[in-house]
Amino acid sequence: LYALSEVATYAALVEALEKEGYAVDYARLFTDIREAIDEAHRDGTILDAVMANLPSFVDKDPNLAPTLHKFRSAGKKLFLLTNSRWSYTDKMMTYLLGGAMTEYPTWKNYFDIVICAAKKPEFFQERRPLMERDGETLKMATFPLERGRVYEGGNLVDIERALGVNGDSVLYVGDHIYGDILRS
Repeated sequence: LYALSEVATYAALVEALEKEGYAVDYARLFTDIREAIDEAHRDGTILDAVMANLPSFVDKDPNLAPTLHKFRSAGKKLFLLTNSRWSYTDKMMTYLLGGAMTEYPTWKNYFDIVICAAKKPEFFQERRPLMERDGETLKMATFPLERGRVYEGGNLVDIERALGVNGDSVLYVGDHIYGDILRS
């Protein structure tokens, strides 16, 4: 789903350029689109538009909270790993999970670990420090990590150690398998 905007834009531009008779450098066009979308993410253009009207962009699934609860009840460890900044993550997850089940005081309680600003794919490739967010302040995280806290950055090795798991026992659920997993 993450790449859907790229695919739609690429297909529309190829069709329009070919229809007008232009010679299309397909690789260059893809690179230009990819760079433009990355820039829109970096400068906040996309996130600001989404946060301003979440119901227009995000379908709430009534089964999300019960499904996460079932995983937790079955003894599974759940973690949220996102490149998004804390402010966006908090607003999005509050929209999706806030108040969904009385057993969970906040959306953060569904997860054993919450990591924002992960900087994937570097998260999988480099040993960057894990920081703990306390309001607007960041400090070095200490282990063991605590459920309900928010962390930023970090790396795969430390998270596998904190959860007591390795890659073979992790089920990935996400919107950008190429960028999050395959490219890494």
